[in-house]
Amino acid sequence: MDKEYDTRGVHVICDMYGVKYDLLENINYLEQLGRFAIAVAGATYVDVVKKKFQPQGTTLLFLLEESHLSFHCYSEKSFLALDIFTCGNANPEKALDYIIKQLQPERVYRKTIIRGVEPN
Repeated sequence: MDKEYDTRGVHVICDMYGVKYDLLENINYLEQLGRFAIAVAGATYVDVVKKKFQPQGTTLLFLLEESHLSFHCYSEKSFLALDIFTCGNANPEKALDYIIKQLQPERVYRKTIIRGVEPN
């Protein structure tokens, strides 16, 4: 018999304003930041797809065994849209807290959504 998986997941979305331009433009830094955040969350890294836009902007999408983490940077506006979705025992809130601590945005708006659980 195949293993049965729980559909419950935690999806954290976050808008960060006032992030330093140079950090949002440094795709190698953001990749390392994402990898460390994934480890902090207790998630399992699978792969990353990344794109550096011209004249500015970056997008990174990390594939996790537990789902994904994504960065979408509007560097010219000092804005980062972040998305972390995990299932299992990984904790995306820990990853988000780590990223916020490293990037030190001026303002943060975050929301946590529980997914895969039907309302009663």
